[in-house]
Amino acid sequence: MTLKQHLLFCAGLFLFLVMAAACSGLSPSPTPTLPLPTPTSPVLAAESVAQAFITAYEAKQAEDWLALFSNDALFMDNGNDEFRKEGAHYVRNEQTFVKHLFSLKNFSMKFNSYFVSDDGRFIALNGTYTSTGKDGNPASVPIMIILEVVDGKIVREDDYYDGSPFFY
Repeated sequence: MTLKQHLLFCAGLFLFLVMAAACSGLSPSPTPTLPLPTPTSPVLAAESVAQAFITAYEAKQAEDWLALFSNDALFMDNGNDEFRKEGAHYVRNEQTFVKHLFSLKNFSMKFNSYFVSDDGRFIALNGTYTSTGKDGNPASVPIMIILEVVDGKIVREDDYYDGSPFFY
């Protein structure tokens, strides 16, 4: 095959491929997009729960905080060795303790940020937990709280922090 024939063959093949692609009628695959939250979406419901949780905690409103939980909600304090050994507790059984805790002068919770999972099932919050330390003075530590939400109610709370300034 001569150079001229080779070039004509390549040019013909190129034109054939261009025409075949143009006539194929295939459209490019669409770029996947996430659906926008709707007023009834689980993400917006979880956002609402997160805001109410933060407001109730920071205002030390125990009744408002407790109202966010389902009747069978569990709470796990991973910063307290004794509590962790006992396992998760039902929030409904800890109402008296929660009210007492929220009334303490040195107790406070200040949140810096939070995010909600794409399906609205989990909320992760981070902030600062302050309470009376084991030396009798106020002590503050970073805290991470994970909430599980079902049907607009918290069904589980897991707190993670360094409890050494507070517990023996």
